This record gives sequence, structure tokens and C-alpha cells, in this order.
Amino acid sequence: MMLGLGLLGGVAQFALIEGFRQPPAGALAPFQYTAHIWAIRLGYLIRGDVPEDVVFIGAAMIVSAGLAILVAERRQQ
Repeated sequence: MMLGLGLLGGVAQFALIEGFRQPPAGALAPFQYTAHIWAIRLGYLIRGDVPEDVVFIGAAMIVSAGLAILVAERRQQ
């Protein structure tokens, strides 16, 4: 079972890298943001982890930085 999980994990990682190589970074950003939301939700549902305030502060900082970059890029065009 461990060998199968390792193989599946390796193939999944390779597919993820190949999938991120194709589109421009701006197209991938929303998927990265949703990954954070899914991680928080699944952590709560599976393990009962309640995120601390710093998790939400960090998430807000990441989203703010992404929006600032988006605004800066649009102004340059």
C-alpha cells in the first residue's frame, strides 16, 4: 500500500507541475487561493482543527498582495 501511495503521489506531483507549466501565472492565481480555503476547510472537517487568527491574517496578506500586483500590472498596460 505504501508503494502504491508513493507512486500515486509522485504521478500526481508530476501532473501538477506539468499543469502549472502551461498557462500564464495570472490564470493560476485563483486556484492557489482556493487551495488555501480547501486546506482550512478540510483541516476543520477531518481533524477538527480550528484555525487561529494568524491564519486569516496571513490569508488576507496573500490576497492583498495578489490584488496589489494585479492592479499594478493593469496600470502598466
